[in-house]
Order: sequence, then C-alpha cells, then structure tokens
Amino acid sequence: MKKLRSIISLWILFLPTILNAGVLDDARVFEKVYLSSAIKIEKLPKHTIGAGFFTKIKEDRTKLVFTTNKHMVEEAEELIFTVPIKDSLDMIIKTITLNVPLLKDTIKQYYIPDESLDIAFLIVDKKTLSEALTESDLRLFSSLPYSSYASVKNLYAGQSVLFTGYPLGLTVNRSLPLLRKGIIAGIDSLEKVIYLDADAFQGSSGSPVFIDFSTQENIEFWKTNKQMLVGIIAGYKPLVKRLYNDQGEVEMIQTENSGIAVVVPAEIIRKMAERFLSGLK
Repeated sequence: MKKLRSIISLWILFLPTILNAGVLDDARVFEKVYLSSAIKIEKLPKHTIGAGFFTKIKEDRTKLVFTTNKHMVEEAEELIFTVPIKDSLDMIIKTITLNVPLLKDTIKQYYIPDESLDIAFLIVDKKTLSEALTESDLRLFSSLPYSSYASVKNLYAGQSVLFTGYPLGLTVNRSLPLLRKGIIAGIDSLEKVIYLDADAFQGSSGSPVFIDFSTQENIEFWKTNKQMLVGIIAGYKPLVKRLYNDQGEVEMIQTENSGIAVVVPAEIIRKMAERFLSGLK
C-alpha cells in the first residue's frame, strides 16, 4: 500500500511536467516555422532594414508572392533578400542572399493594394531564385500558404502572439531573426488593423506575427483551425509629447514609441493578394 501511495505521489508530482513537455515539443516545432518564415530585406539605396514572407501560388508553380510593407518598396531601386534554407527536419542550415532590382511602373512586379494600409506585394519568379538556390534549396525554403492565414473572427484581445524580425537590425548568429512576444490589445475593424501590446522598432517592419503556440489554449486552437499567421507589422503608434513655454505656445514636440504595434491582419492580406493575382491571369 505504501508503494502504491509513493507511485501515486510521484505521478501527481510529475504530471504537470509530462503535460508541459508535450506543449514544449509543439512549441519547438512551431519555433522552426517562425524563424524560417521571416525573410530579411534591405532596401537600397537608403539601406533600410525590414522583413517579409513568401507565399506560394498554387495555380502557378513558377512564381511566388512576397508580402512586405509599402514603405519598404516605395522609392527603392533594389531589394536584397536574406533567405533561410532548412534541412528535412526544418532546422535552418544556411542563408542565401538574393538581389531583386525593382522595375518602375509595372504592376507585374509589385503592387500596393491600398494606400491606407502599409502593405505591398512583390512577384518573384522562381527563375530569379534558382540563380541563387540549388534545386534542393528551392524545396526547403519557407513559405506560408494562404490556408494558414488566421481569420480575424478567430482572434481575440488578450491572445498571446509571437513576431519574428530584425529589430534595430539585430540578428542571431549574424543571420537569423529575433523572436519576440506580444499580446493582442485590440482588433479595430474600422481601421482594419490589429493593435499589439509590444514594442516595434526600426527593423521590425514587415515582421510576420504568429499565434503563440507555447500556450496550451493556442495549441488547441491550432488543432481545430490550422491557422497561425496573424498579420504583418506595419509600425507603431507614436506617443506625441508637446512641451509648452510660459506663454502657452508649443516650443517642442517629441515623438516616442508608445509600445503599441500596428499589424495589418492576415485575412485582409489574403483577400487583397487573391484579388491582385486574379487580375494578373
């Protein structure tokens, strides 16, 4: 009887660890997806750093859609892509650099669907990729299918999210993005944006935002909905401070990061991308 009690006590003691181990394993699987999905881009000639992500076009195996911010494309003459390459276990084994000159006034290369939203689509031909990648590399770089783009109706305030990118130009091991955490602070259907309780810095532009699968409730969400991409970071809401002199006149205006990041929802991105692609047929 004492032996049975000891076994039961040990089971109760280690049960949370066993359960958490499953969640941790799931989180590590998704971590590989998060880190390999963010493509670093450098905008020339201004040398602005940001990010974006690829989506494969089912109907056309020769082309990819690259989604990033409008301000990362405007006034750019060339974009330099740093593309992570994975092995069969989804571990990043190397990165390759890809130079994409931007042609002016051509909808066949890039498209800004809505001037009020900070997103742009860039069409990348796989022939351009094949110049820098081997055939095996082409099969092992990441892209996010539209089926993984989360519907806004499945998101809620207080939900934990992760976003990956290159804030302040920082990288891990000189090439990999940083993975950071935030919480959905609100979903503004009128402005068509999601607000995050998270700091977005220079270099965070274009960072993909994912549902955080290190939590049990979000793991259950994934098993039910098979959606993960929340949207793309467009910037942050500025905190404006006005300093007045003794005469009540504004003497100085200071702008700071408010700690609220602005995200264009994945659902809107998908709808606009599909409309854009249908016009190219």
